[in-house]
Amino acid sequence: MRLLVMLLLAVSGSSSAASFDCNKASTFVEKAICSDRTLSALDDALSENYKDMLASNIGEGARKDLRATQRIWIADRNKCTTRSCVEALYRQRVDAVCDYPVISGIHPGCTYSDEIE
Repeated sequence: MRLLVMLLLAVSGSSSAASFDCNKASTFVEKAICSDRTLSALDDALSENYKDMLASNIGEGARKDLRATQRIWIADRNKCTTRSCVEALYRQRVDAVCDYPVISGIHPGCTYSDEIE
């Protein structure tokens, strides 16, 4: 019974991250995110921060820049071959996404990398 509970917790804890389905993880980076709580939490934070900033009034130019820099960041992240590389890039990007200024309205309540252990 104890083994069954442990297996269920392991499967449920690694079945999905905010930005992709862990059941379909195929790259080193995707597998690392799905198997590591810190990387998964960083992925969740980045996904939420990114969505919130896109939905904020940051202006069309900033919105285009945010999308373009996200594509570049993903390409760079996917070149990582170590866990430390993945974590470092996530921590930098989680914070960078929230640095976009909001033209009007309230700045979204971002999660910053130092809040994630």
